[in-house]
Amino acid sequence: MRFIEKFDKPFTIVYLLLLILGIMAVYSVSNSTDITVFYKHLFWIGISITVFIMLQYIPIKVIFASSYLLFALNITVVILLMILQNNRFSGIEEITIFSKGFLKITFILFLARFVSNRKFEINSIKIIVMSIVSVLIVSYLLLVQYCPGNAIIIILSMMIILYLSDMKYEHLFFVISLFISFLIYPNLFIWIPFIIIFIVCLYILKANIFVIISGIFCNIISGLLSPYIKTNFLIDKIRIMMNKGDVHGFGWNLLQSKIAIGSGGFAGKGFLKGTQKGLDMIHGQESEFIFSVIGEEIGFIGLIIIGFLYFMLLFRTIFISNQIRINFSKIIALIFSTIIVSEMIMNIAFSIGLLPFGDVLLPFISYSGIYLLTSSIMAGIINRIIVNRLDYW
Repeated sequence: MRFIEKFDKPFTIVYLLLLILGIMAVYSVSNSTDITVFYKHLFWIGISITVFIMLQYIPIKVIFASSYLLFALNITVVILLMILQNNRFSGIEEITIFSKGFLKITFILFLARFVSNRKFEINSIKIIVMSIVSVLIVSYLLLVQYCPGNAIIIILSMMIILYLSDMKYEHLFFVISLFISFLIYPNLFIWIPFIIIFIVCLYILKANIFVIISGIFCNIISGLLSPYIKTNFLIDKIRIMMNKGDVHGFGWNLLQSKIAIGSGGFAGKGFLKGTQKGLDMIHGQESEFIFSVIGEEIGFIGLIIIGFLYFMLLFRTIFISNQIRINFSKIIALIFSTIIVSEMIMNIAFSIGLLPFGDVLLPFISYSGIYLLTSSIMAGIINRIIVNRLDYW
């Protein structure tokens, strides 16, 4: 196969266009503040594209075979680094960010292999329990490191994987209900009616009595654990989102982001002409708040263009998915493309105050070497699967 044939043209073109948009946005920010940020971004762009290309030479079978090992190593490293951080070891921050960034990739590979190997056992208690336990471990590791957005993405990914693996609706609803209970408890005026609706739905879906009783018990446990796992960090962010927090701290960035996006109007102020960005009014405008720069300089048109490009990646994968012969490949292609689009939606929602957490950046666009690299790894694997969709092992 020739070099050019290793790339799916529609997918690769969109990927490169998003990288170009990122280069323009980061240059616009760094040009008025610190130009070294732009040079660092170009360095990580080069690494990310190199990794994207290298992945086209790695067989999917190798990724499948190494998925358990990669996940186990990743989990081990994250836990060890957490222990070292608690003991005030210095110089490990970059390694922590690196290992934490790869956790969602290795977890998806692990769970996709786990369920694809057991497609005919997907509705067994063992598979359900193992799936829930694994996602709870990963989510907890992300939550205690103040990454609630990534934890939500991990949970959503697990639910989609189970759905793609043909899990029964009553079992899938059972799993989803646990996380709903976690979110709404201890508000009993919402939680009790939800439990009643949960029981009625399981009855309608003709679930057996064991599933119903287990569901009630697990939802109670999930609700009781909720106050102990939710952190003050996230609560403070929610108060700010609801305009009840201090606008001189994190709320200042959110306020200035809204002002920047609103001032951009429909067509924006023009490239390099943003005033909020020029005055350095927003901390993190090259990373978590980069959409405010795009909104101010390109306006509503920028949102349409960005949304179109991201959804092109998703639709291209969905369009090809029925032709993918390997179940493992089909699952990870759909999940990775869904994650990329979900991260886009969550980052934009955060920038305009609809979500309270900013640990999810804009894939391929935000300045963050590790985030750019992990996004490119997901894109590289998707491209590899699309190009070789008709192949078996």
